[in-house]
Amino acid sequence: MDSKKIFRAQNTIDTSKIDKEIEIFLPQVNSKKKELELLGFKVALYIGGIEQRKKIENLIKAITHLNNSGIPSKALIVGDGPDKDGLLSKLTAEDKVNTLFAGKHVKDATLYVLLSDVVVLPSSGGLSVMTAFACKKPFVGSEEIEHGGIKDYVTNGVNGFLVKENDIKELQEKLKEIFINDYLYKKMSSMAYESSKKITIPNMVNGFENAINHTIK
Repeated sequence: MDSKKIFRAQNTIDTSKIDKEIEIFLPQVNSKKKELELLGFKVALYIGGIEQRKKIENLIKAITHLNNSGIPSKALIVGDGPDKDGLLSKLTAEDKVNTLFAGKHVKDATLYVLLSDVVVLPSSGGLSVMTAFACKKPFVGSEEIEHGGIKDYVTNGVNGFLVKENDIKELQEKLKEIFINDYLYKKMSSMAYESSKKITIPNMVNGFENAINHTIK
């Protein structure tokens, strides 16, 4: 296909209000972490529906391995869904100790992203990557998300990491890098925020508009 006939309209969500929400919720982060008993832990957040296809247990298992290797960390699960009981049945007692199920949060979702260190999507899912970026959080997920479409959002090693599907060990290793390497974390956080400013609703609309204008001409 002639490149002149290709127009980019990258799927995204409206993150224009998140900067204001950050101002509102940022002062609440420490108190909320204390309330949830997350102080002193590195926090990996999953936010979305609790469904079997999301393979949330992979994140929880990776966090358990990190704790066993001496890195105090927690898996924070924000959301609800039909497969929660099924997920719990796959977890050991140790896994459950390392996991906090916070329930569904919509109006204060930004607060839960802010009190986390990284946002994780172990398998198929939606656009939590954009919420993560807008809150200056790196994203770690499967390279198979949206049949590889996640690579349009995450540049591996720049604003996050992409790992092989169902590779819990690699997921654990990438989370460890983010948790223990302060320089890498700060750099990824900065690049995540830069990415959020490029993948916007106006840019998506411009892609549609440019394609239509080209066709009309």
